[in-house]
Amino acid sequence: MKKIAVIGSGISGISAVFYLNKMNYDVSIYESNNYFGGHTNTQELEIDGVKSPVDTGFLVHNDRNYPNLIDFFNELGIKTFPSEMSFSVMSKSDGITWAGSNLLTIFAQYRNIFSLRFHKFLMEVLRYMVLSKERTTKVSRIYILKILPEPRFASNL
Repeated sequence: MKKIAVIGSGISGISAVFYLNKMNYDVSIYESNNYFGGHTNTQELEIDGVKSPVDTGFLVHNDRNYPNLIDFFNELGIKTFPSEMSFSVMSKSDGITWAGSNLLTIFAQYRNIFSLRFHKFLMEVLRYMVLSKERTTKVSRIYILKILPEPRFASNL
């Protein structure tokens, strides 16, 4: 029986161990944290004396971007549930609040309707989206650091 070592117990490590073990390899897994799961880690949260388990990873996934993960969950009999995903950020130092769900959230701070700086920021967001879509069709994987310096995005927004 061949021996294989897997470094890291995140989803990639755990799934590798699972499938290698099914193929009759002698697999050892090594993890530097004192728990398995990588960034996926269930924490116990207590509010007003009520304890609840809270998962810190795999809260949102979809079949387009995570087909292998969904197959893995199905094979293990892990149920998943539909959810909505959104993104928002608040930077107190810059005085910017952002959520891209709709016009009301984009202009959560009403003063930004009249802010030339904020409109320039929106144009940079749109420009980034167009450039990243163009470039991701040319390569299978893209790194943000390779996109940003080249087209000279504004650094003062």
